[in-house]
Amino acid sequence: MKRKINLVGTSTLTVSLPSKWAKQHNLKRGDEVEVAETEQELRIGLKLNEEYKKADIKLEFGNDWYINQVIRNFYLAGFDEVKVRFDDGIILTKIQSSLDLLLGFEIIEYGKGFCLIKNISSGIESELDNILRKVFLLNKTLFETAIQQMSICKISLEQIKNIKNNLQRFSNFYRRIITKNNKYNAFKNREIYTIVSRLIMVSNNLYYAHKYLSTQKKVSHLK
Repeated sequence: MKRKINLVGTSTLTVSLPSKWAKQHNLKRGDEVEVAETEQELRIGLKLNEEYKKADIKLEFGNDWYINQVIRNFYLAGFDEVKVRFDDGIILTKIQSSLDLLLGFEIIEYGKGFCLIKNISSGIESELDNILRKVFLLNKTLFETAIQQMSICKISLEQIKNIKNNLQRFSNFYRRIITKNNKYNAFKNREIYTIVSRLIMVSNNLYYAHKYLSTQKKVSHLK
């Protein structure tokens, strides 16, 4: 769709919104829209009211993997508050462990048979570009560290694990925010989400390779 550019006053350029689209969304004079700027594009969309998402769930049983998946899925889906009910007190310890890789998700209250998890990261959600750079930097650091260790035949699995966990912490946070705030258009959101997810897979594979090497009595020099 093409629109003509109009001059208002001496220097302000404007374009009109398509009448059908404006009526469909009940837009009127004085309403606000969101304008996203890229190098050669301007995207205009409705101003979204940020929704505070809450959930109340019951975990009756579950191993570490299952609990990690349940809590992480609520995190990645953009929930701000999750109340978890349980009968077995050991589940609280497992929930706390699952939060180690979920930046901003913290237990702020707990009692007999329940805990309340809230997002406390609102102050850093505007730093998305820097967080994405951090993800790629950590991935680079992970490979450099692995190569350096293999070059001197000295494998430190704990060092690799710490870098991997840090990468996953920032990756999970980035995926959560672009999902919650619809940072880009739907197609670009999926593209970036997939790329970051693949970086997590790469870091896991490198960690497992290093874990195998750490069990070997002799590691050949990397040439």
